[in-house]
Formats: sequence, structure tokens, C-alpha cells
Amino acid sequence: YSQTPLSKIAGCGRKSGLDQYGTLSKNEKFNITSGDEWQPLPIDRDNEAFSEALDASDVVWSIGTGVNALREGLISVQQVKALLIAPFNRVASMFAEGIIREAAKKATEKLVAFLVSGGS
Repeated sequence: YSQTPLSKIAGCGRKSGLDQYGTLSKNEKFNITSGDEWQPLPIDRDNEAFSEALDASDVVWSIGTGVNALREGLISVQQVKALLIAPFNRVASMFAEGIIREAAKKATEKLVAFLVSGGS
């Protein structure tokens, strides 16, 4: 098992405040304690980092929602395309090579074969 350092993945690494494996670096400014009062984050919706984080989160949400709907048998062809195939294609296009790209491509192939078979 080999873990790909996040510094090799676009948008991750030191600039984001994460170390090479996706954990907050020791010098990160986040100071999370149980005594903190909840406050909304001051969000600059024009910030490119915010937009990228939101897009990435949407992909994860979409795949999770699609997988759950497929598992329960409560999904249409259009939903498989929108919630699973399109996000997996996006993930595959984000990575030039490696296991994540191959897994996303394989998932897309299997979903397309499932749809072609008539969904049963």
C-alpha cells in the first residue's frame, strides 16, 4: 500500500495548510478547542480557493448520494449519469495518472455497462 502525498495533487499541500498526507500542519493557524463558541466563517465567495473547495465537495457529495441511491435501487438513468458518471469523469480528468484516475475510470466503465445492460 502506497499513499500518494497530497503535495503531488493539484490544490493540496503546503499552500493549503495541509501536510503531504492531508493533515493540518503543526504551524497551521486553526486552533480548534472544545470551548470555542460557534461562529460562521467569514466567506469571500469571490475567493478562488473557496470556489475550488466547494466544487471538490460537490463532487464528493454527488458520488456519495449517487452510490446510496444506487444501493437502495431508487435511481434513474439520468441520476446515474449526473450523480455518478459525470463526477467520476471529472475526478479522472483531474489526475494525469495513478490509482485515483484508474479507479474513477473503472467506476465509470462499470456504471455505463450497468446502464447498457438495462439496469438489471
